[in-house]
Amino acid sequence: MHETATAPGIPQPPLLVTAAGTPRCVGVEIEFTRLSALQAAEALFGALGGSLRIEDPHDLRICNSQLGDLRVETDLRFVHPQRYHNLSLRLGQRAAAWLGTLVAPVVPRELVTAPLPFVRLREVDDAVAALRSAGASRHGALWLDSLSAHFNSRPLLASQDGCLCAVRQRLNYATSTRARGLSRDRPGCLGRCRVPDR
Repeated sequence: MHETATAPGIPQPPLLVTAAGTPRCVGVEIEFTRLSALQAAEALFGALGGSLRIEDPHDLRICNSQLGDLRVETDLRFVHPQRYHNLSLRLGQRAAAWLGTLVAPVVPRELVTAPLPFVRLREVDDAVAALRSAGASRHGALWLDSLSAHFNSRPLLASQDGCLCAVRQRLNYATSTRARGLSRDRPGCLGRCRVPDR
């Protein structure tokens, strides 16, 4: 049996299952400051269990935690040359590690979850609580951007009705969050909606 119940208090997408009948999933990315990638990974490992693996000094994985597989990394591609091969500037591993340490005060770290069924989204709060108690912050001086959270889900629009439902839900959500002062979305900014061929 698949997890398809809804999580109380969390807005749900209009389609909770794929055409194959499996739950739709969402990956979560949360940016933060004040902890190194290692400190953050150790805090998550302590709170959620699993096994800790160091990919590079600024990229760590927690495998098989209570929340599934997690990654904590410095959010700058140049400090992970083993993962990104098409960069305009290629650094060796030592130089990349040095750069990661140098930019740490102004480049955030990021928690990245493996895709989770929507019903499990509330469990991400446990990871956030572990990071906060270890000293992570949502404030700080940043070099090029601001801190954010991302929800990555594949759009699974099985019909024109599904597409219209998704657009309607997005409009309602954007309107309600703007009314509460929670979002700076531009009116009419819906993203792309694609209807599959029949």
